[in-house]
Amino acid sequence: MANFVEYRAHNSRDSSPSISQSIQAVAVGKTFQFGVFGASGLSIAPNDPTYGEAIPQRAVPGSTNNITWFDLLALRAGNVMVEARNPGDSAVWDYFQLTVTANPAFYLYAGHFDMANFEASMRSELARDPRFDATKIGSAQNLLTLIQSDPLIVDIRWMAYMLATAFWETTYPRFQEIPVLDRRTHTPVLNPDGTVATKKIIVSWKMTMEPIEEYLFGAGRGYHMPVKVLPLPDGSARITENDGDQFTVSLEGKAVGITRRAKMGSPDGGASANAYLIDPGTPLTYFGRGYVQLTWWVHYASAGVAIGRGLDLLLHPELVEQPATAYALMSHGMRTGDGFANGHKFVQYFSGNTTNYKGARAMVNGVNHDAEIADYARMFERCLVASKL
Repeated sequence: MANFVEYRAHNSRDSSPSISQSIQAVAVGKTFQFGVFGASGLSIAPNDPTYGEAIPQRAVPGSTNNITWFDLLALRAGNVMVEARNPGDSAVWDYFQLTVTANPAFYLYAGHFDMANFEASMRSELARDPRFDATKIGSAQNLLTLIQSDPLIVDIRWMAYMLATAFWETTYPRFQEIPVLDRRTHTPVLNPDGTVATKKIIVSWKMTMEPIEEYLFGAGRGYHMPVKVLPLPDGSARITENDGDQFTVSLEGKAVGITRRAKMGSPDGGASANAYLIDPGTPLTYFGRGYVQLTWWVHYASAGVAIGRGLDLLLHPELVEQPATAYALMSHGMRTGDGFANGHKFVQYFSGNTTNYKGARAMVNGVNHDAEIADYARMFERCLVASKL
């Protein structure tokens, strides 16, 4: 039978008291060392691998036993059972509870990361994930380069949540072209020229880790229709919406209605008002773009000012698809609570002993897929810890 024992130096003649079915403690970022008598052929691991991995070090022969020593680097706070299981029937032969306490200093990091180790960790962690696309690892590394170069991001939990958010928010559909079948005969429908008619269907969603354009470009939403943008001599701009409502946008990114009861947004597919048709401005669209989707022309205006770009994003919305710009927007919003974050910011969820990956979803989209994104954030935290230089 296996038995967990207290760590002692490899060459020590001191005894190793049993810690079987006891409660042990370690801080996040610290290594808990222990031994297992009779470990041969058994699986030694926490019952939740997100807390850490038990790495065997060496076996120490004794006069009547054989103890294998293990190191377990604690990755997150909480309680976990460390178990000795028989791989054949998964029976637990012995266990102890490890209480992992918070360690705020562990998360503070202003250095760089080993990109090769980061890649290896990502490949290992995501190998079975249907969203994983190995060809986009370089894009993930590019985002990490932006993160590690940001002097205002110095907490690994912040970094992990940014990576997890980008992983989720920039997932994009992959299509397959298939024949169109007649509903009655179930035979292929032919085009007038005799070729087989086809249609595209979504077969999977894959990570991109790149700033993307919103799928379907916001079709059906109030921001889908283009607006006309006219730069004014004083540096401000005039907006004319498809329904004729007009606004001015100040150098500070503030919008004020010109027309009576002006309201932002136009019915998707609605007829263009005469005021829109005759306006000399440039027609531009403000569907979602970026690592975190920036939508509506008014948000492009205010966000550009917030990151020191003035009205650039209003006048050139495609700039949000550039990684550096998209990153600046994500970083600013999550740090300050401005814009898309709706008043929610990093320090509310990751500060000192507080680590709340699930609650942090409020910075982007309420509770939508909060548990899934929290799991990805913990995964990226492990990748980052393994890649610190």
